[in-house]
Amino acid sequence: MSVKSWRGLAIGALIAVIVPASFGIFGLLLQAGVIQFERDEYTMERLTTIALTEAFLGPIGIVVAGRSAGLRHPLGWLGLFIVAVPLLAVLWFLGAATLSGALGSPF
Repeated sequence: MSVKSWRGLAIGALIAVIVPASFGIFGLLLQAGVIQFERDEYTMERLTTIALTEAFLGPIGIVVAGRSAGLRHPLGWLGLFIVAVPLLAVLWFLGAATLSGALGSPF
């Protein structure tokens, strides 16, 4: 297998990890006191909506990365999803835990 497009591979990976990584960075900045955040119902609903977009962006990013990597065989796709989905789940959990801990309401 040869990578067809390194740019596409990087964009797919970025699409897949942008939400959990941004939540983790946002949580770390809150903990450090770099940014201030006011907790109100509207803002918390927006954060929940953004977190749920990972259910769509994660698989879309994986598919973009797989197509850019030149995957053609079904077993290659299966292997990609077997590796990528648990890694994204762990990254999402760490980002959500960091943010919720910074907001003072850990799970």
